[in-house]
Amino acid sequence: MLPIKMALLPRLPLLALTLAALFHAGGSSAAEGHPLIVKLDDLQYSQQQLTAKTPAFVGAYNKLLSSADRALKQPLYSVMDKSLTAASGDKHDYYSFPPYWWPDPSKKDGLPYIRKDGETNPDANSDATDKKRLVAMSNDVSNLALAWYFSQNPAYAQKAREQLVNWFINPQTRMNPNLQYAQAIPRD
Repeated sequence: MLPIKMALLPRLPLLALTLAALFHAGGSSAAEGHPLIVKLDDLQYSQQQLTAKTPAFVGAYNKLLSSADRALKQPLYSVMDKSLTAASGDKHDYYSFPPYWWPDPSKKDGLPYIRKDGETNPDANSDATDKKRLVAMSNDVSNLALAWYFSQNPAYAQKAREQLVNWFINPQTRMNPNLQYAQAIPRD
């Protein structure tokens, strides 16, 4: 684990919550229809409803904690875990395929890929590239950050921190800060 300045420790849960909101794929929007913002007022209202034991909020909270508990058991995700490498030759580069592009069946090597509109290539969501891990990491961090906010269980904040450090900061496992090879179409 990389050392972190003690002054930053109190800010880590807020950072995790912010990053979780930024990376969370799908879900409802929270602020004036913008999907990348979680309003503090909404979180505080939800906390009040939990304190009042409002059934719908308690049920959602229990589901959130179940998801966060599962996330605690997940390995640390990394771009280094893929079996394929981007054209750069650097495994630190995020690499994914567009979902509707397939190997050309008329070519021995399948290159260049061809578009099949509406037909999802299963390789686009395989462990061979980074998309599946990025989505899993993003969902886990989101659930962990929200679970920490509502429960104040430090294990949730710590695991969210570990996931983010592993994906973005640790020199051995981090993603290069670009998406140059995201949705890359394999060619000759």
